Amino acid sequence: MHEPILKDPASLDTVAELRTALSEANEVARIAAMELFTKDKLLQAMASDLSDLVVAYLKKDNDAVSAKLADFCRAHVRVVPQERGAGFTH
Repeated sequence: MHEPILKDPASLDTVAELRTALSEANEVARIAAMELFTKDKLLQAMASDLSDLVVAYLKKDNDAVSAKLADFCRAHVRVVPQERGAGFTH
């Protein structure tokens, strides 16, 4: 996503220009709110999954730790080989 460009209301001369700028600003705000909502839901899911992993760790249940870590990685981690050289990126 690129940084939205909002117009300075003081630089606009007509009501039509102001309405257009307001419309554009509303669209930017709507998109930002949707992205925030989506990211919030993702963070909640990740926190819940990490909590399950930590509880298994605190119980010293190695099998559950392995299973929870595998579940977490399946749900939230995308590992992609780098184009050049060894290693991975996320």
